[in-house]
Amino acid sequence: MKKWLLAFLLIIGLLLAFLYIFIPTDLKISKISVVRCSINGAYRTTSDQRQWNKWWPESVQNNTQKKALDSNEYVFNSIIYQLTQKSPYTCEIKMISKDMNLTSNVSFISLGIDSVIATWSLTYSVNTLNPLKKIQQYQKAKAIKKDISFLSEKLSSFLSNPANIYGITIAKTSTTDTSLIATRNISDNYPSTPDVYTSVNLLKKYIKENHARETGYPMINITKNNDGKYQTMVAIPTNIELRGNDVIFYRHMVPGNFFATEVKGGEYTVNKGLDELYFFMQDYQKTIMAIPFQVMITDRSVEQDTSKWITKIYMPALR
Repeated sequence: MKKWLLAFLLIIGLLLAFLYIFIPTDLKISKISVVRCSINGAYRTTSDQRQWNKWWPESVQNNTQKKALDSNEYVFNSIIYQLTQKSPYTCEIKMISKDMNLTSNVSFISLGIDSVIATWSLTYSVNTLNPLKKIQQYQKAKAIKKDISFLSEKLSSFLSNPANIYGITIAKTSTTDTSLIATRNISDNYPSTPDVYTSVNLLKKYIKENHARETGYPMINITKNNDGKYQTMVAIPTNIELRGNDVIFYRHMVPGNFFATEVKGGEYTVNKGLDELYFFMQDYQKTIMAIPFQVMITDRSVEQDTSKWITKIYMPALR
């Protein structure tokens, strides 16, 4: 009987030793992914929790968990995730439930211009002497690791698509329109649609009077100068070179590389697309060779509904 008791106690001792040797007090949990995007784009998107709704997963148990509890809290598997601090290329994310309050970090390390290592990591403390609770906490840590891996994969997949980072589809292209006629105006206020089409109609009339032909849609660039005034340049491509006059001048566009996008909407949408193109050029270290321009596909003087305006935006680049 004593032998059986000793054997039983020995087994219990070995089990306890196993628990305390092989389940450390602090469990390191992490998920590492390689993502095809720029480090600035990855960090800028992840650190803006307003973007989370675009990649945050539906819970298999409760599809209402995707909805944010407030402006900076999201729930997955009964755990609240809240972006709390930002530092260069690192986002601190709190993980809160009724029996847990953890701090995790999503960090990015550049592998080059167009790829990063994304790491989602945290430390989970198993700090009880109760063997049953230690096992329970260990199982909880395994569940958290599974959740972190799943969320990390969703985020990485989202970041791998440039359209998700910039909100627009950007393509490398070129142009065959090389002969342009243009006019330039300076104004105290941002030019209105009638102002722009006064210039467009002036150019159209000049093209017709000189027996030339338009080969593309009107182009426009609006720049705010250092003195606060707006410079508006309007141009139209033509099939032949035209000399111009006191208010109209010839411009030769050098065929080359352009990064372009197409947007649908009014001035706010167009300017937002232009801003995102600038972000793209900075993120991928592209050299801007000349001023960007808009191609007005929709005749804005006829279509009053700005939500139907279609505009292509071109950014001349070295490569």
